[in-house]
Amino acid sequence: MPKKPDRIDELVKEIRRLSAKIDALLPQPEQSFYTIKDAAKMLSLPESWLRYNAWRGKIPSTKFGSYRRFSKADLEAISSGLKLEDEINKGE
Repeated sequence: MPKKPDRIDELVKEIRRLSAKIDALLPQPEQSFYTIKDAAKMLSLPESWLRYNAWRGKIPSTKFGSYRRFSKADLEAISSGLKLEDEINKGE
């Protein structure tokens, strides 16, 4: 098998480098649903609190089989509700 000229190898490397740069600049798809563990980290709340309140229906979540997942809208609603509750408690 004949050896490829060095110039072609250089061009292939440059194309791969540029392709990686372009991929890094493109917006990445946002995750649709988050696990309780991920949601707890994002909201700075205990996993047990999220699990319990989602199970009771006190906070929004989606059930997938036996698992609970949180959408971005769910996380925003939970966060807004907690902020509102803090403001109400400050007024007492």
